[in-house]
Amino acid sequence: MKNIIEWLYLRQTNNLAYYDRLTQLLNRNWWELYAKKKLNDKPLYLSIIDLDDLKKINDTEGHSSGDALLIDFSNKLKEYFYKDKLCRLGGDEFLIISEQEPIEALFNLKEKEKFNFSFGMCIKPAAMDLSDALKHADRHMYCMKSWRKNK
Repeated sequence: MKNIIEWLYLRQTNNLAYYDRLTQLLNRNWWELYAKKKLNDKPLYLSIIDLDDLKKINDTEGHSSGDALLIDFSNKLKEYFYKDKLCRLGGDEFLIISEQEPIEALFNLKEKEKFNFSFGMCIKPAAMDLSDALKHADRHMYCMKSWRKNK
């Protein structure tokens, strides 16, 4: 009985440490403490997503509406990217770590669902550092965000 209680405690502690409470996606702790160590030497696709206008929604409709948007979006990410690692980096930023090219699924999500977001992607070769790949994806996402604002 003691082993079961210890196992349950460790499982709950792990969930609190590595999962976002609101969205139930992996969180920044997982990215910092696990992904950077375990995935650094693998070829991967990193896609960073930034939901548009979350601050505006929080300010005009309230944080419960913003939270509902984050939960709905996270559930759609789980649906479209069920084979991939999904991480909420914080606020309105999400990360998809894929072994397969995700661009078609990203465009399908953007076209078929009610969400407005910008995204950037980096194709990470095994030799590239995971943090550097995230910086590249982040730069691409800000290019898209800037282009969409100036359009």
